[in-house]
Amino acid sequence: YILGCLSAVVGGTAKPAPSLFPLKKVDITSKLGPGQDQVAVVIIGVAAAFGLLFLLRFTRLGVTIRAVVDRRELAELMALEMGKPVTDGRAEAVKCALCCDYYADHAEQFLADEEIKTEAQRSFIAYEPIGIVLAIMPWNFPFWQVVRFAAPALMAGNAVILKHSAPTPLCAERFAEALAAGGLPDGVFQALHLSHDAAAGLIQSGLVDFVSFTGSVDGGGAVERAAAG
Repeated sequence: YILGCLSAVVGGTAKPAPSLFPLKKVDITSKLGPGQDQVAVVIIGVAAAFGLLFLLRFTRLGVTIRAVVDRRELAELMALEMGKPVTDGRAEAVKCALCCDYYADHAEQFLADEEIKTEAQRSFIAYEPIGIVLAIMPWNFPFWQVVRFAAPALMAGNAVILKHSAPTPLCAERFAEALAAGGLPDGVFQALHLSHDAAAGLIQSGLVDFVSFTGSVDGGGAVERAAAG
């Protein structure tokens, strides 16, 4: 999700990213995003926003995180895009809200410096952000899987690039929109609809500092191989 459009990066060229209604396989949407050569530009924007995020992480991000799931249409969007029953989708949205509230309330305490006793004048453990984190998330819980990663990652001061599962691009777009509406600084959270090869290329590029993956054993193996170079 860059400047209002869902990004589809497949190989080195831009192609439409279809989202199919699961019961009838009807094309819900098909949006054209930037080619792979523009991914580096996105990374630069994320990196530029990273320092600002670190400064704002406790004073402003708590409000932003709480605003993410304050939307009634989440359950209907999950039903439309990946076939989840609306009742189950509502329960997932409630769980997401609880997770957001939890990290908004406790992140500052969790990340406070820990004083330790040594022979030095002062010794302490400091928790600093990793940097730019690539999140590769599955379709089965399209908001919960993202929230349980993104809420602590953002509150810890990290910037995020989300590669959601191919069947749920609209859920990725909605999450990015919710963060932006909540006041998250521009560039801190980007949703890119990447192919598997493009995601592997991004991991191998060294432009991201960490990869968070939830998915199949085969998918995890692919991430491991890409990270190993």
